Amino acid sequence: MLKNLRFYYRFLLILVTKKYKQIFTVTLVLVVALVFIRFLLASIVPDLYANVSLKISKPHYNEGIVGAVDTLNPVYSKTTAEKEINSLVFRGLMKLSADGSIVPDMAEDFSRESDTKYVFRLKRDLYWQDGEKITVDDVIHTIELTQKLNPPSEYAANFEDVKVVKIDEYTLEFNLKEPFAPFVLNTTIGIVPKHVSLEEYKPVGSGDFKVSRTSSEKIVLESGSLILVFKIYKTKEEAVLALKLGEIDSLGGLSLFDIDEFRFWSNLNIYSSDLQQRQVAVFFNLRDDQLKIKEFRQALSYGTSKELIAHILPGLNLKISETSLPLNSWANEGYKDMFKYSSEDSEKILDKLGWKKKKDSARYAKGKEVTLKLTTSNESELVKVAEALKESWESLGIKVAVEKVSTRDLVENVIPERNFEVLLSIRQLSIDPDQYSLWHSSQTNDANITSFESERVDKILEDGRKTFDKKKRKETYNTFNRILADEAPAIFLYYPKYFWLVNKKVENIEPVDLIQTSDRFKNIDEWKYRSVWTF
Repeated sequence: MLKNLRFYYRFLLILVTKKYKQIFTVTLVLVVALVFIRFLLASIVPDLYANVSLKISKPHYNEGIVGAVDTLNPVYSKTTAEKEINSLVFRGLMKLSADGSIVPDMAEDFSRESDTKYVFRLKRDLYWQDGEKITVDDVIHTIELTQKLNPPSEYAANFEDVKVVKIDEYTLEFNLKEPFAPFVLNTTIGIVPKHVSLEEYKPVGSGDFKVSRTSSEKIVLESGSLILVFKIYKTKEEAVLALKLGEIDSLGGLSLFDIDEFRFWSNLNIYSSDLQQRQVAVFFNLRDDQLKIKEFRQALSYGTSKELIAHILPGLNLKISETSLPLNSWANEGYKDMFKYSSEDSEKILDKLGWKKKKDSARYAKGKEVTLKLTTSNESELVKVAEALKESWESLGIKVAVEKVSTRDLVENVIPERNFEVLLSIRQLSIDPDQYSLWHSSQTNDANITSFESERVDKILEDGRKTFDKKKRKETYNTFNRILADEAPAIFLYYPKYFWLVNKKVENIEPVDLIQTSDRFKNIDEWKYRSVWTF
């Protein structure tokens, strides 16, 4: 090996010594040619030159996402990945600020003229990315798309029975059938242009990023100073491998167990945040004969130590849930959880039911052993929590079988078909305390997955969404919290963490508390990139 290196060294030395004039001449010609081509291109087709030059000099940031991206239309987006990408391309009349308040985005301002009438005024200097002017016709078009049955939009319920009236090119009026206090939150939906038909649809937005290229493998977005590439992977395992191989600069949506092996990777920064609009909870299927019994559900609630469950997920500093409402909700102020862990209270309730322990330490009801099937996702974090629940409840004499299924099966089959006795899952919450869709008895075939029914709770939920006075709404939801806790259709455990791994070459990322997962891109225009090649 050493002899070979010496040979090549001497060969190159002799070549340079004998041919240095020719080498110098060729190098000079190449440099002059490149300079000439550059200035010629700039003078003949300056726009093309500027575009090519900027594309070459722009930093490319690659983010991994898991799952298919089927639409880049915010009206029809369903998955987290679709919503994150659309949030960068499209803007709404209003948007959520860092503290969870709703502030104007495309709207100049708005006013509530009555309990059922809202007037919005658009900013006048707004343009679509293709140069077309943005007017209220685009807003009306977007709302009408949500109201059409085919294709269906998951935002249909937000604008059901809502009539939109054009006042002028920059003013429009929303007329609601009945008062709805959280209505302004609905106007954060991304607005789409009327002049782009669904038949020949292409994503033309009004945000800082425009869609440059799309394929089944990646979505390329471009701003004035950055090219943002979302690389698509079928599974989280594939995305994690891509991060290890350097195919992507970052990967989000990870759990504590996913990032464990990356803690000592010197080229990665780990960012984490509480997810204010997500909650890990245990849901009881009230169609089950055993779980119909409120006292049994209460016993399970007393027998569940939320603090212990948080402790088995080390280093997270998890925020414990005391209610079904989102983290830091103003409607939770003044409320305290009525079920504090007490195995003694749990044992007393079970004994009172007549479900006595026998010599084998198991409990029996009407001669049959008391058993439960706990279904959850096969995600490591939820499996760990499920095992802790199993241990706690079995100490009470209840035999528990843990069933682990894929997240896809959970979403597509288990939950829609109510094919569970007890379900451990993560659910999405609204930043507003209105939980009509989650607990009203009219929603038992939809988001009310426990099949919980209560005329009193129905009335409270109906009143809560029609009341505009914040103090009265808080009192209403405090009452709702107390009743729901007593009925115990679920056990609200904690708010999960969001982990985001980013290559250290990406600098100046500002960690923020995430209300929406796309909030991690809040200061993307201020990010700095090392080792950027310019032309």
